Amino acid sequence: MGKGRRFIYFEYPMSDLLHPNRDSGGIDHSDVLCDHEDGKERRGLHNQELFKSFKQNFKQATVINLIMLVLAVILYVDMSIVKQMGQPLGQIMNIIFLAFSVLYVMVFLYIYPVLAKFYNSTRNTFINAVLMSVRHLPYTVLMAAVCACPIILVSFAPTFRMQATIALICLVIGGAVVAYCNSFFL
Repeated sequence: MGKGRRFIYFEYPMSDLLHPNRDSGGIDHSDVLCDHEDGKERRGLHNQELFKSFKQNFKQATVINLIMLVLAVILYVDMSIVKQMGQPLGQIMNIIFLAFSVLYVMVFLYIYPVLAKFYNSTRNTFINAVLMSVRHLPYTVLMAAVCACPIILVSFAPTFRMQATIALICLVIGGAVVAYCNSFFL
């Protein structure tokens, strides 16, 4: 930051707010966000970084979506096969696949917040999601309960009209409300 300049401070560290005339050298927040010295706004670098980050996260999220979809199909097929098996072995395998399903849901709750917050490989993102879901097990249970609330509301509604109304409300704002509630636990 040059001497005598006036900047709009968006996300400055506290030291820059306390000493605005100090020259920090290199590219600082004013070069990235907004420099109003000439009456011009320079937002190009910020937008380029934003789109680059979005593109990287989109690619990684697509890979994660496909992996999670394949795992869900495998779990579904395995549980369908286990239901056709005999009593003792079928029950044991059903419990095993139920445990894998619980682990799947736990990873599913944390995989996208971990992807959004940290720069990791896909493998490390899965590892971190598993570790975080186990480490914060009480919050994981609360998050799963919050995610199940719309389904429970729809299924326990007394009439079809009320079910349709609740389903429509959940479709319109349900995802945002669930994400907002889960953000308190992350």
